[in-house]
Amino acid sequence: MRLFLGLFFLALLALGGLTAAGVAATHHFLHWDVSAWTDTSAWNSRSIVVGAVIIALSTMLASVGTLAWRFVMAMVAGATPKPKKKVRAQSHRRTTT
Repeated sequence: MRLFLGLFFLALLALGGLTAAGVAATHHFLHWDVSAWTDTSAWNSRSIVVGAVIIALSTMLASVGTLAWRFVMAMVAGATPKPKKKVRAQSHRRTTT
């Protein structure tokens, strides 16, 4: 759970930062209006939809990252040599009559 949350917040911050940088770059270089990003009057406004997509992508990336980490760790743990079982002494009793 800790790995998932760490990856989730890392992906959330990275995607949020990239989105903010993209909005700032388009405003600065292309002179686009940023007022659409500040309007949150409806559930389907641009900022709310993009926020929901960022949360969904962060969840997906954290899930895939966690599963991949668990898979790799299982492969590494399976590759280590296991100690051999101790051989038990054989009984000389007859089991058949």
